[in-house]
Amino acid sequence: MKITASRFPWQRRTSTALLSDPKTEAVGTRYGWRGTPGMGRFGGGWNWKLGIDVGGSSCILNLLVGTVRITWR
Repeated sequence: MKITASRFPWQRRTSTALLSDPKTEAVGTRYGWRGTPGMGRFGGGWNWKLGIDVGGSSCILNLLVGTVRITWR
C-alpha cells in the first residue's frame, strides 16, 4: 500500500499544468491558499473539492485544499 499527499498549500509544484501561467504557476512555487487567477471565463479549474473518488486499485480523498491518494495492488 502506498499513501501520497499532493496539492496542499505548503507543498511546491512539481510540474506545470497544460494552460497555466509560467510566472505564477512555475515548477517550484507553492500552491498557496488562494486560487489562481484563472483563464478568463473558464476559471482555470476548481479551487475547492471535497469528497472521495474510488477506482480499481486506488482511493483519493479530496480534502478541500489538497488530496490524499491511497493505492494498493
